[in-house]
Amino acid sequence: MKSMKNNRKITLRESEQRFRKIFDSLCDGIIIEDVNTRKFYLNNKKICQMLGYSTRELRKLGVKDILPEESLPYVIGEFEKLAKGKTTVAKDIPVKRKDGSVFCAEVSSSRVRLGRKNYLVKIFRDISDRKTAVDILRSQIRMLTERSKELQLFYKVSRVLSDFNKTSDNALWEIIRLIPSAYKYPEVCCVRIEFKGKEFKTDNWSRSKWVQSTDIFINKEKIGVIEVTYLEDRVSAYGGAFLKEERDMLEALANLLGVCIFYKGKR
Repeated sequence: MKSMKNNRKITLRESEQRFRKIFDSLCDGIIIEDVNTRKFYLNNKKICQMLGYSTRELRKLGVKDILPEESLPYVIGEFEKLAKGKTTVAKDIPVKRKDGSVFCAEVSSSRVRLGRKNYLVKIFRDISDRKTAVDILRSQIRMLTERSKELQLFYKVSRVLSDFNKTSDNALWEIIRLIPSAYKYPEVCCVRIEFKGKEFKTDNWSRSKWVQSTDIFINKEKIGVIEVTYLEDRVSAYGGAFLKEERDMLEALANLLGVCIFYKGKR
């Protein structure tokens, strides 16, 4: 009888060791939370690495202790959706480390009963690298979209300028209407071109403190200027109203106008 009890203890201990080994080898952080006290009851090594706490420290904490205070309403709302089965994964959950830094995680949750008590098993997956990659991809897509608009502008302007049946004046009237479409905020964009004493401007033209301009030259002689303004304040990633690439685009457009109008006048 005593031998059977000892064997059971050995079997139970070996089972617990196998469980702990598997539990600690998982790539995701796991916390088992007491439903009543809302304190952490059990955790694996990965969550300690992710948060910077020891197991002993974690046992004194609850889920609110590892969340940024300003994010609590959002996160609690997402966790409630998990509890009610409205979603299987809470996405983009900000999680606070011991040193105060924050990383982004996906969290899944399920209920378990251990002995006579109910617990919540929360699985944390660090998606910081993935989120960074997605943010970079979105930024690149936005940049390519803007560059695509510029390419379309130059294509349309080139077609206008290559039509030698059009006078320079007619070409410039068409071009001022094309330029806003290449800017990030075309709905508040207006354009004015001054060329050899003549003025060409969009119907909504108005002077503004948000202005971008560049001179037009023919054979190093200034013969005009292009001005682009925003009617409302817009802030770009560079701190001003306009993107750096928009400045480069306007200068390239001024060069194109100077060269093409020079040759147009020679025909």
